[in-house]
Amino acid sequence: MLQSTLDEGRRREYLAALGVPLFSARRALPGAAASVVTEVTARVIEPAATLVQPAMQARVQLAATASAAARVVLPESVSPPEAAPVQAVASVAPAATTPPPRFACRLMPLGEHGFVLLDLGAFPDVVAGEILNLPAAEQQLWRNLQRALAWYPGEPEPDFIWPRAVKGMLGDDADTARDMLSAWLKRQIQSSARLWIFGEALAPFVTRPHRLLPSLSVLLTSPLAKRQVWQQLSQPVSAP
Repeated sequence: MLQSTLDEGRRREYLAALGVPLFSARRALPGAAASVVTEVTARVIEPAATLVQPAMQARVQLAATASAAARVVLPESVSPPEAAPVQAVASVAPAATTPPPRFACRLMPLGEHGFVLLDLGAFPDVVAGEILNLPAAEQQLWRNLQRALAWYPGEPEPDFIWPRAVKGMLGDDADTARDMLSAWLKRQIQSSARLWIFGEALAPFVTRPHRLLPSLSVLLTSPLAKRQVWQQLSQPVSAP
């Protein structure tokens, strides 16, 4: 009974707080239990605004704190100064210069056998018209070839030396060297004469028909080349 009384009192308290009018039966119903009337003192319900006020205050305080933090001025990151644009400087590579060819050669008549053009190598410290001397080993090899082939060369012409032969007159490039040597040979050799050239380095500068053989310096260092040259020179040649 006590529990139902407490429940009834709580119900009336809730109804009073909600503003629901309370009522009681005017007369007892047949078979109904006796009602226990409990005086209920209605609690004072604070308005909703009053209940919300502390929460609002907390929110306002939090917002004020956040706005204060937001007002903190952070130092701006200083970006490094931009480097001035580097202007590309067009560098013109110097044109590769081809050194002038250097060579010297000697033309020797062989009578009915034709002519021999000997490669004397490069002589940078001589002047035009000078007669150059072959190394002793090459001189001995050349004398052996003359005896073996019955060659009896006549008096040689002054050696052709490039570029000292035309120093100060014309260019010293390969084309000019070819033109000058070809003109020099044309003055010395008839067009029908046979020409033997000892020295592969001379071939690019000779335009007339010729028979090309290794130089004397190569023959000294290569027995195989010497044997091949001997076989070529031993064969009879009927035409230049």
